[in-house]
Amino acid sequence: MDIIPFVAYAVSTLAFFTNSAKLIRLSELVCVSPAWLFYDFMEGAYGGMLTECVILGSVIVSIIRFGWKGLDDPEFRG
Repeated sequence: MDIIPFVAYAVSTLAFFTNSAKLIRLSELVCVSPAWLFYDFMEGAYGGMLTECVILGSVIVSIIRFGWKGLDDPEFRG
């Protein structure tokens, strides 16, 4: 069970090294937040579950707001 946070942190760290907004959002949406959400659920960490829901909502809003093509823009700093 303790491997889940390790994998989530590793994926997140690797995504941040790319400087690609699209890859960062995609990793958060597909891997990192769901992994933490599952881990928090299994551990009964309600604050962590709330935090991950807010993060997932934020990622979804940014994708809706900027679109996938907007995240490819090298000038994008969001």
